[in-house]
Amino acid sequence: MTHSEPPSRIASLGDASLSVDDLALLVPPCWMNDKLISFWCEHLRINVLKNDSRVAIFPPNLSFFISLTDDEEELVQIATANNLKKSELIILTVNDSRQSGVTGNVASGTHWSVLALERSTNNAYYIDSLPHLPNVKVSKVLLGRMAKMLATSRPTFVELDAPRQRNSYDCGAFACMFAEDVVKCFLDGKQISSVYQAGFQLHSDAIDQKRQAIGKLACLLFNEKHEDDRNSVKDINRHS
Repeated sequence: MTHSEPPSRIASLGDASLSVDDLALLVPPCWMNDKLISFWCEHLRINVLKNDSRVAIFPPNLSFFISLTDDEEELVQIATANNLKKSELIILTVNDSRQSGVTGNVASGTHWSVLALERSTNNAYYIDSLPHLPNVKVSKVLLGRMAKMLATSRPTFVELDAPRQRNSYDCGAFACMFAEDVVKCFLDGKQISSVYQAGFQLHSDAIDQKRQAIGKLACLLFNEKHEDDRNSVKDINRHS
């Protein structure tokens, strides 16, 4: 009797999917990859925002591509495909791989952060768990691209005072938390500048809980998929 290989794809949500190897990166001190962050972005878009067209969330691969291309036609196509001109909030997940000298591979970077463009103020809020890293430069490149995509003046770059990581590996989990907090701030009708007000205290377990939440969501989707598969088999057997 031979044993089949475990499926490479454990969980899928929207355009994102995770493998066993991806899920293993949720255990500290591993550095979360672009697939995990894309998965969380899809969770926010589908489950939290309920596909609210007022908010556009760009996963790492798309943010990375936009940072690399200066082709105006390509940028306009991306804006049109994502209906950006009708959006009120654009969230980009930013990686410093452009600065590493490696093109075409978002996984080559070393740090994650979030850039939130609030259309009503034309402010772009930069949210980073470690200040003054290469992502600032990438983010400012993205602002120039956004101006072309939206046919507006260049957004104003505003660095927010955000919770800080205390190690070298939690930036991905912080980026997921930042994106979620920005989404919730928007849904509450607040300006993004107020997302981390003076006196904000990050719970000591918040980042570990964020990693766990991603894993639990993946397991839930895995179990639901297999339950659907089992039911499909039962239906086939019932009618055969």
